Amino acid sequence: MPNAYPAVTLKTPTAADLPFYFNYRSNPAIAAAEGRIPDQTTAQAQKHLHMIIAGNGSANYSWFIVPAGTETPVGTIAIWGFSADRTTAELAYGLLPKFQHHGYMHAALAQVTAFAFSRLQLTRLDCYTAASNTPSLNLLTSSGFTHRETITEDNLAGEPTTMVIYAQDRPL
Repeated sequence: MPNAYPAVTLKTPTAADLPFYFNYRSNPAIAAAEGRIPDQTTAQAQKHLHMIIAGNGSANYSWFIVPAGTETPVGTIAIWGFSADRTTAELAYGLLPKFQHHGYMHAALAQVTAFAFSRLQLTRLDCYTAASNTPSLNLLTSSGFTHRETITEDNLAGEPTTMVIYAQDRPL
């Protein structure tokens, strides 16, 4: 069956991406989904962007999602939170609201999962998402992730949130 999802390029973030990244980090819907307070200034977004750029390839692997035929990022996806032995890691992702439900994340997730298991040789990739985030749960399930655990923890805004952990093991 052919891939029905749109083609995307995964772009390594640079300092020149600050306008997109501020738009992303200041978006109230994205901040709510990520359990954090929206950035209010470009300096806040710049500080976080610098952190991910500095750690890219070691502490994390972060990309911006760019639809084919464009040069404008529409979202982010990252592998981070590696275990001490670097055999497992966490997945994080998000799309600007107007680009959700178009298949971009499904296409990006397929590329990043393949990278995680082939290039990084991870044995498992975990993803924490809010139990109420039905689109994310559907994305994970349709991408071969399975529910592993449900937990309640404080989000970055200090509010208790019911989270579910989905995981995918490296194919044998």
